Amino acid sequence: RKQREMPRISELFGPEIRAITLKTLAMTSICLTTIWAFLFFNAQIIQGLSEVKALPKPDQAAIIRNITIEFCLWNILGNYIATYLARLIGYRKAFGAYLVAACIVCLVGFDRQFTLLTARLWFDLIMFFGTGVFAIFPLYIPPLFPTLLRTTGAGFCYNTGRLMAGVGTLAGGGGP
Repeated sequence: RKQREMPRISELFGPEIRAITLKTLAMTSICLTTIWAFLFFNAQIIQGLSEVKALPKPDQAAIIRNITIEFCLWNILGNYIATYLARLIGYRKAFGAYLVAACIVCLVGFDRQFTLLTARLWFDLIMFFGTGVFAIFPLYIPPLFPTLLRTTGAGFCYNTGRLMAGVGTLAGGGGP
């Protein structure tokens, strides 16, 4: 078997692959920033609800813990269903369906004042769709790149997306 030279990151920006790389970078950055911001700020949203503010501090902490456990369970379910949906209808369609659903859930859910009950509902749906899409990432992203650049392309795009998510989450948290 002939030894091949390891692909270079610069190859991801060659004329044939540049568009795929840039679109994948944008997609991973947006997805990761959205979910990281949600994960970072959800406790503050819950603590800001008048019905939670009225509770003693230990009860507030218990509510946040319980809601976090609840939406993590919805996350697990969303991941499993996403992979089965991808197998059923194809990676691209499942990826698109989850992204559209996550966008709708975020736009509709955050367009209203939360109560404790509605916050739980929308947080569960955000975790189901918004993090469920990450189950499809390893199935969908690598085949976008030519065979010899698959792991380099997927790894570069996802890890750069993570860096962008860190910056985006912190930059977006200034508030009014």
